[in-house]
Amino acid sequence: TIPAGLDFLAHLARTLVATLDAKTNPHALSDATIYVPNRRSARALAFALYRELGDQTFFPPQIRPLGDLDDDDPVLASDAALADLGPPPDPARRLGALAKLCASWFESTGRPSDPATALSSARDLSALLDQAALAGGVDWDQLPGLVEDNELAAHWQTSVSFLKIITDHWPDYLKANGLSEPYERRVEVARALAAQWTNHPPKGPVLIAGSTGTTPASRTLMEAALRLDKGAVIFPGLDREASEDAWEIIARTPSHPQHAFATTLEGLGRTPADVALWPDASETDTGAARRRLINEALAPAEATADWLARLDVISGEDTPEDFVKKATDGLSIIEVEDEAEEARLAAVLIRESLTRPEETVALVTPDQALARRVSALLERWSITTTPSAGTSLQQTPAGSFLLLCLRWFTDPGDPVSLAALLKHPLTRLGRSEADLRRASELLELGLLRGPRRWQSLTDLCATCRSDATDAHQEATRAALRPDLFEPVQNLLDQLDTILASLPVSAPDTPISAIDLAKTLAALMTEIATDDAGVSNHPWANRDGACAARFLESFATACDLLGEMMPDAALAVIEEMALQETVPPDTPGHPRINIWGPLESRLQTADRLIVASLNERQWPEQPGADAFLPRHFRAKLGLPDPDARIGLSAHDFAQIASAPDVILLRSRRRDRRPAVASRWVWRLRTLVQGATPGGDHDLLRPALGIDALELARELVRAEPAPPLAPPRPTPPSETFPERISVTDVSTLIRDPYAIYASKILRLSSLDPVGGDLGGRDYGSAVHSAIEHCLKAGTLAPDHLYNALITALEDAGFTTDQMIERSAVLPLVADGLANILAELAQDMASQRIEEKMTTALRVQKRTITLVGQADLIHRHRDNSATIIDWKTSTYGLTKNNIRAHLEPQLPLLGFLALNELEDIHDIRAMKLVEVRWKGKEALEEVVAPEEDSTGDPLIGASHNGLQSLLSQYLFGGRPFLSRPRPLSVTIYGEYDRLARFAEWGDVLGEDE
Repeated sequence: TIPAGLDFLAHLARTLVATLDAKTNPHALSDATIYVPNRRSARALAFALYRELGDQTFFPPQIRPLGDLDDDDPVLASDAALADLGPPPDPARRLGALAKLCASWFESTGRPSDPATALSSARDLSALLDQAALAGGVDWDQLPGLVEDNELAAHWQTSVSFLKIITDHWPDYLKANGLSEPYERRVEVARALAAQWTNHPPKGPVLIAGSTGTTPASRTLMEAALRLDKGAVIFPGLDREASEDAWEIIARTPSHPQHAFATTLEGLGRTPADVALWPDASETDTGAARRRLINEALAPAEATADWLARLDVISGEDTPEDFVKKATDGLSIIEVEDEAEEARLAAVLIRESLTRPEETVALVTPDQALARRVSALLERWSITTTPSAGTSLQQTPAGSFLLLCLRWFTDPGDPVSLAALLKHPLTRLGRSEADLRRASELLELGLLRGPRRWQSLTDLCATCRSDATDAHQEATRAALRPDLFEPVQNLLDQLDTILASLPVSAPDTPISAIDLAKTLAALMTEIATDDAGVSNHPWANRDGACAARFLESFATACDLLGEMMPDAALAVIEEMALQETVPPDTPGHPRINIWGPLESRLQTADRLIVASLNERQWPEQPGADAFLPRHFRAKLGLPDPDARIGLSAHDFAQIASAPDVILLRSRRRDRRPAVASRWVWRLRTLVQGATPGGDHDLLRPALGIDALELARELVRAEPAPPLAPPRPTPPSETFPERISVTDVSTLIRDPYAIYASKILRLSSLDPVGGDLGGRDYGSAVHSAIEHCLKAGTLAPDHLYNALITALEDAGFTTDQMIERSAVLPLVADGLANILAELAQDMASQRIEEKMTTALRVQKRTITLVGQADLIHRHRDNSATIIDWKTSTYGLTKNNIRAHLEPQLPLLGFLALNELEDIHDIRAMKLVEVRWKGKEALEEVVAPEEDSTGDPLIGASHNGLQSLLSQYLFGGRPFLSRPRPLSVTIYGEYDRLARFAEWGDVLGEDE
């Protein structure tokens, strides 16, 4: 073994070079065969040998990744040929075949399923097959007996039935196709290779280095290597100082970092006493103390009762306090508030390490989101580094382009998918970048923003043509200015032509996985083709190559599932894309690495920053088994789920034993309190217990700088001076020449909104593909009432049908109509009663009457405009003005009397002054009909006037004259929310006025 804390590969390389005298004999290493855990460690060992030998020419040994014995790599093919076995199924084909079996099971049991469900279940079954192969000797024949001997819930009974897929049907599939299980094949390859070593021993050394022996294949090779004259097994970080009693406890504690060694040694027929120290693997006093402290901190729970007594033993000649101080030299723990601060701190620590020439630094974290965030933060110092685990395919240009193309193909008329696709950097459509950007912006602003009023891309194309015939298309066409039709129409026609040219151009029909992959590849190529005819954009670079392989894997995996709808395929592809990662495309900084726990094995750096040390992150808690209870797993011979925690604990122990280690954790994660990793609090508890008074300074970093304070300075802004509310006073000539009665209400409640909309002429953009809202609902209701009034059909059923038709014409979907189905009959009944009562003494009526009048305000003439929903003249020479309100916010008696909502009185003023048949009325009544919740209609009546000279109408007119005079010539500022209690919760221009920055300071009373 090479003790934890030492550079495993460097010591291995140094001893090999010295023992075999490779510095004087270039061929000395060429006969050696070295098996290491994975490809990354194989590359790292080759580099360590190169570094040890310097510029000297040498013939390298055969370095083979132990976990990839069945790989198609030519170096490994000779090993695989030793076993007379069928080839393993392609991973995608294996997943697809299992998914087919799952779909058949769902169908046979009458359970609904879709391709995504079948693939998800297949992935779980694949993982269970791998676990069984890695454990070795799983006896599935016991499963029915276990069920019969236990009173299980129906869920487990169903699981046992489902598991017949891998116990009965899967072996039949492999046999029928001449295939073998991948992990079982590895075991057979290892056995064949071991037999060859026995019959024809290799001439050179054979080393199994860095493996814990957790798989049957690795243990088989270890056993064979130990029988060779020049064979050796080198363990990483086996604890040679643990007692026999401790090893007995370790052997029955799967979550312990040494548990894998206990299992492997038992399988090899050896004991820890048989494990020697690797030559030249000497430790410093501080390194040995650190290793002992970490091992003790991670001891099994039942061995922690005598921690203090154990400290006396492992301290040797030192006192426990001196021992702990020595062991914690170079080890520190920093706690931060959240994961964002954790990323900033890690970036600062990495940046600080680079101030020392030649020093290397590595961040180790299982959280890929944090790794990407640190990489992005380092860019501010022009430091380029990429997490070694790679980037999710969905987050690469080619991967995101693939998914966008598929989402658009499943629904070509979807505004969100279309807008996103047109903005993607790979999209070209045979145009220059400037032309494409202009056409896309016009399309988005003119058509795609706001509610969707079309079904398909063909409907949308017809909107821009002269053959737009239906109401939806005409309404949509009206949103575009005539001079903008041509570029938008050309763009839409081009997209429609591309769809028609695809191998499968009907997104609403079932399609096979192979045909969909071909269609998607053709679509990506067409859309990415630039004006020079170059169409290789989506497949360039590593992400493009990965996207191409991904499409092939999808076609292979899902071909057996038969045809599926494109939207079902979208769910499958999105789920499969989550499993794909793209390796870094560009080299990172030579002195910085960002590793996951797997990548960090057997590797080290001068400084190690270990992040994400919270429970459920590191170690990650094993999830509940969807198929078998834990005690069933043990009886069948499946590995204990806690064994994975033990491997993670071993990784942590290896890292934490290094000379310079900084451990990071956040107190909160995802805005919720987080619990420190068990390793952190065990270590902290042990250190504090060994020092009088619990000395917390021992685990504080000795950096010479306050790294956490520097990290906080990165986002700490200078305190801004108190912000005063805006007080714009524009020149009087900029005030609009026309103002509506609704604008008057806004001018009273929120003058800044009038300043922004009418003077600055700013308007908010609707969201792309936004839902129909209250304004659209109100317009539809107004249209339905207008139709019934003009037709004279005021019965409840007529009103109800008119409401349904108006809502459908407005573009409300079936689901939205269902939501209102319980309300509309009540609305129709209430409206019919009110209108019937009005009709009893009707002399005449005006529907949706538009009125204007000129107001003379000193030197200016302002035109007041308004539209009355219904003006009803009665036979008694009185009149009623009615306003329909579908929102809960609107007029009330108190607001009208307080002149905060003069809309109805001003409509009365307009009617009295502009309508001939209203001039001579004796009285006027102002009525608002509004929906109260979703249950009924309520009639709100303003005070009935005794005469046409009523003070309410007159006061509203005079108040408007005075208000306009103050804004035009009195220098009155257009304040934002001068009366906060009388405005809606959120105003359209609040952000422009920066209301949130000063509103709370001033308070509502001001």
